[in-house]
Amino acid sequence: MSSSEPWVSSFSRGLNKWASSRSTTASIRGVDVEIVSLRHPVLILSGATPGPFYHSHPHKPEEFDHMDFSMEAQVRSNIATIRKIAETVQAYNNEGGLPFELPKQATGAKEKSFRGIESPFLLNWIANIEESKNYPCGALDFASRLEVVKDITPKSCEEFEMNQFSVLANYETGGNVSDRRFQLETFAMFGIEEGVHPENKPHTFVQLDMKDIFDPQYFMPYVPGYAVSGGDIAIFTINASSTSDNRSVEWHRFEQVKAANENMMVVLKELGATFDDVIMMWDRVEDLDKHERAVLMTRSDMGLERPLAESVLEVNTADRNGVDAADVPLWIELVVVAQIPQRKQPAASAG
Repeated sequence: MSSSEPWVSSFSRGLNKWASSRSTTASIRGVDVEIVSLRHPVLILSGATPGPFYHSHPHKPEEFDHMDFSMEAQVRSNIATIRKIAETVQAYNNEGGLPFELPKQATGAKEKSFRGIESPFLLNWIANIEESKNYPCGALDFASRLEVVKDITPKSCEEFEMNQFSVLANYETGGNVSDRRFQLETFAMFGIEEGVHPENKPHTFVQLDMKDIFDPQYFMPYVPGYAVSGGDIAIFTINASSTSDNRSVEWHRFEQVKAANENMMVVLKELGATFDDVIMMWDRVEDLDKHERAVLMTRSDMGLERPLAESVLEVNTADRNGVDAADVPLWIELVVVAQIPQRKQPAASAG
């Protein structure tokens, strides 16, 4: 079993709740690709962390020093961010900025919801690293932090009117890429049940921003979220040695990221897609202190500059990414979610 399979299965289980039929699978260059056909639009977010969403890259710790780092505050902050991003859907709809149609609201209406905003799927990545002495979270390990997450999440979702939420999974991880003082990152996605996609238009997706707090001074390598009109969604994992025509080398850390992304492009091409069709990526990284720069810079250096709904997670020692055919450790693995253009689909079998 791939080390990333539990993560993929959790995401797939949620997405399939909104599928029009049973998912199918296709094998492309030795990579298993699951294809989910959506029956209505969805909203897929980047992982939420407790700090201000718009911030400097490379990261500047002083931008977060003012925060309450208690686990209780971290949980509530993530849920608040998720709700705020979800509320942008109606704002974009009122401006005609979505790739699907929702009932428009009256100008000045206080309600910022859509049918489905009350019932997100959540997934938590909880760090099992030593807490900061100067900025303690008040919970010493994964188990104690998990208990806080389980206690505070329902209360926060009630506060932010998402009380029909479902938790797909809680995973133990290492440090957080934004700030090692953060002990929690929370992914969310929503089904937009009343969204209607025009039959004569191809499926697509659009980037959503929180315009009231957007600050152009900050370079953001990821987006708050993408509103996806529907269509066929491909889910797969990829690393530096995934495709059958890839040769094993003694990987330099930048070469591993480049090779993983090149292999992703091979699979996308076989799907009739390009990088422009990628919606979401989860980066599973070993030894984040050593590899962070390679993860954050290599894709852009390859010319793949469009930001994704993305989460960069440090995996812990019990959840490594495995080795290649020559037993060389693979320190990065990517979970990729892309919309398949309607012009082409691969031969598939029932999953």
